[in-house]
Amino acid sequence: MKLHGPLTVASGPLTSKLSLLKKAAEACAGAASLKLTFITPPFHAEMRSFSVHDHVILSPTEKRLALHEGVELCRSAKRETALAIWANFTGAGADEWFRLSEAFIDAGADGLELNFCCPNLDTSSSGPGVRHGAAICTSPELTAKIVRDVRRRFTQIPVMPKIVNNTHLFRDVAAAAADAGAPAVHVVGQPVSGAPPVNPDTLKPLLPFAEGVSFGSTNGSVCLCNTLRSVAEVRSAAPALQVMASGGITRWEDCVSAYAYGADAAAVCSAVMWHGWERLKIISRGLEDYFRRKGMSGPEAVRDAALKLLTPPSELKLNPARARIDENACVGCGKCAKVGHCEAITLVDRKARVDETACISCGVCRSLCPADAILYDDDPRYGSGK
Repeated sequence: MKLHGPLTVASGPLTSKLSLLKKAAEACAGAASLKLTFITPPFHAEMRSFSVHDHVILSPTEKRLALHEGVELCRSAKRETALAIWANFTGAGADEWFRLSEAFIDAGADGLELNFCCPNLDTSSSGPGVRHGAAICTSPELTAKIVRDVRRRFTQIPVMPKIVNNTHLFRDVAAAAADAGAPAVHVVGQPVSGAPPVNPDTLKPLLPFAEGVSFGSTNGSVCLCNTLRSVAEVRSAAPALQVMASGGITRWEDCVSAYAYGADAAAVCSAVMWHGWERLKIISRGLEDYFRRKGMSGPEAVRDAALKLLTPPSELKLNPARARIDENACVGCGKCAKVGHCEAITLVDRKARVDETACISCGVCRSLCPADAILYDDDPRYGSGK
């Protein structure tokens, strides 16, 4: 599939309506993955979320599209936008996968995104033994069967399973998708399911306008580190697969990280939910500026750079380093001196001081400093004598 820009809008609340898809196109998105579609959604729902800004959105329930809604949305998006369109859907049994695939192909979809990742599904209404969404990802055999069946039946269109790192079989699932003929996978980072915290005064979960609580999928920057790991695991297990990465990608730097671990493309959702459609333009411009500064043609120039450095913890070489303080920058806030495990930093006359014999170079203090006054050996200011 040829994308019209560097970013895809991942399946979710942002891709459930034509009006939103038009905003995605105006914000320079290259593609969009439509809201998850069933032949008939197993239950009615609307979005309810526990949200911590720039960290996590936990949604135990969310609206899904019925087949006729998804197909009409696809047809309208192809008619009224320039977006490349992935049809995201899940079925129960070969007949449903075939019916959904055929309907979206007829509606003009550019690719089929087989949903093996959604955790918010009540399969009880579909009968015993039926697997939807993330439950499929617990079985390499079922993953391979669905991919193989759809690929054999519909050879004219790209087929990309969307998978999640939710069991120890994740690498096997990725390899099974590749062996079954998938040219690409969309990798979603964990954590995928959780529960909202509780209000200490009422002892009720912090889920607004809902009676009761359910476990829900989590999205946002909290997922980024697992997304990067998942990309690396897929690339290692099935090097021939192309990889779309999503989960916690909120900045252009996150895209570069994903490419460096082996991704070919990136998808965004929660960043736009928090910051608006302008965030897509900001990320896109950031990527353009980065590749221009580096004299690089695009993501392929950095792909696998971090993957090549992966090593077991027992073989990780630790270089000696010590923290120092830039006294001109230090504001004396004392945050670095409160690090619970550290006995190297103290506050003297409202300036941080480092006992270099006690510093183990863990790096935590630098992440806390609001004035960027803590230097390590890898900082160009370190050798200046500050």
